[in-house]
Amino acid sequence: MADTFTGSIVNPEDVANYKVGVQTGTTQDGWLTDTLVADGALLEENLFRYDRVDQAMVDLKNGRIDVMMSDYVPAQALAAQLGGLKIVYHGVLSSGPVNIVIPEGDKELQRAINDIIKQLQDEGFIDALAVKYFAQ
Repeated sequence: MADTFTGSIVNPEDVANYKVGVQTGTTQDGWLTDTLVADGALLEENLFRYDRVDQAMVDLKNGRIDVMMSDYVPAQALAAQLGGLKIVYHGVLSSGPVNIVIPEGDKELQRAINDIIKQLQDEGFIDALAVKYFAQ
């Protein structure tokens, strides 16, 4: 949101009252389309899709949209970079985790993957990748 935002967003459904920006093809785009637009709560003409999340943030900063939905890490990085923006809601839209599929019964590979993922998370590497590639 722009620092001047005076509305109220307590849950994700509250964005239906605003012009909403979102990156095309993301979880947020799917949720907005399948939930709010499909239910008629958000008018299609109030949903603005962008190729990149930074484009949506620039339009938010310049007042062309009222709110923007994205993953937290790029939103946080871009809000800090652009200034004059604030995150007013931080939560989860989908309950399912990201999945990696391996051959059934390959416990050694499973342990190796889990160890690597944990190490990358602990070192902040995954967050750094999100900032580098999604918060352009």
